[in-house]
Amino acid sequence: MILNCPKCSTRFLVDPVALGEKGRSVRCGACGHSWFQEPPADKAYEPPPLTLDDEITAPLDRDAGRRPRGRLWPRLAAWFLFIFVIALIVGGGYRYRNEIVRRWPPAEKLYSTLGIPVSAPTAPDKSTPPPVRKAALVVPESSIKIERESRDDTPILVISGQIRNESDQPQAVGRMRITLTDGEDKSLKSWLFAPEARTLEPGASMTFRSSVTNPPAEAKKVRFDFVSDN
Repeated sequence: MILNCPKCSTRFLVDPVALGEKGRSVRCGACGHSWFQEPPADKAYEPPPLTLDDEITAPLDRDAGRRPRGRLWPRLAAWFLFIFVIALIVGGGYRYRNEIVRRWPPAEKLYSTLGIPVSAPTAPDKSTPPPVRKAALVVPESSIKIERESRDDTPILVISGQIRNESDQPQAVGRMRITLTDGEDKSLKSWLFAPEARTLEPGASMTFRSSVTNPPAEAKKVRFDFVSDN
């Protein structure tokens, strides 16, 4: 005889004799629901050889009993995925906290509230002078030429070379200071020289030539500086 649970519709195979002559209370082994089950009308009563437990433990449709348990795995998987994503966000926020604060300074207050130490970006030291920009006008070392001459027994030092504009903008060419130095870069003698061209276009260059009488005998190097006329 096949019984259907009125609550979960699980089917069970039961010996009709086990229900007795007048029927008895039975309980579903899948959901635990109890109900009174009468014996089939066409089955004569015979004393059962064994007693029937109150709980029916052999459902005919075994798959029906596993359905509630099977639906639990998708929920667990969703929760595990949710926890994993949250852990990634929290872990990334902690590991890269310094970079987050650098890009978004208000986040420092949040980390401070949570008691998480953060290395805040260091403010620039205003007492430190800004880096010196590369000069736009330069005298390439390879272009420098030094010659010694004599006029009426007076020694003359002739210095020539090129002035080049290495910027991407036209540059005004002011006066140039030429300095003679010793081996330790100590200034020995200097003078001002005005090149012929007053403006140099980007990437352009011009030649110059200047001389000085009675140069120091210990002079070994020459230095060039451009002086603004403003």
